[in-house]
Amino acid sequence: MADICHIHLIRLHALFFDFILSIFFLPICPGPIARWKGKVTGTVLDISTKEPVDFATITLFKPGTKTVVGGISSDAKGNFTISGIPAGTYKITIDFIGYKQKVFEPVILSSSTVKLGTIMLESNVDQLQSVTVTARPPIIENKIDKTIYRKA
Repeated sequence: MADICHIHLIRLHALFFDFILSIFFLPICPGPIARWKGKVTGTVLDISTKEPVDFATITLFKPGTKTVVGGISSDAKGNFTISGIPAGTYKITIDFIGYKQKVFEPVILSSSTVKLGTIMLESNVDQLQSVTVTARPPIIENKIDKTIYRKA
């Protein structure tokens, strides 16, 4: 009889220990939604030439902030895929030097793939009136047989 009571006491102790652990660690364990991962795909092209914009920067932000969640550069064919993104709502920007920024907001991501399709970037051309380049000869010039020092 004492052995049976001892076994029940051990089981009760184990259940109590499991209960205490679940109370402390349940709030920090991610729920099923946080475990969903999605991806974003697309192709970046020049609007006038229809040529791929290689190495354009694709950046994911938390909406309403400047906090970067992830990003990637497009490949030589303008294609990009950002994988392993937690489910949620994001702002996506696409940038490249000499082009106007393209913004997608809000982008709602779940466990599936969000296909942005073909993204056409428009050139951002600014013409300068004139440019004047001035240069001075170096102060020290090394030749094969001599060193020349000039006044500054």
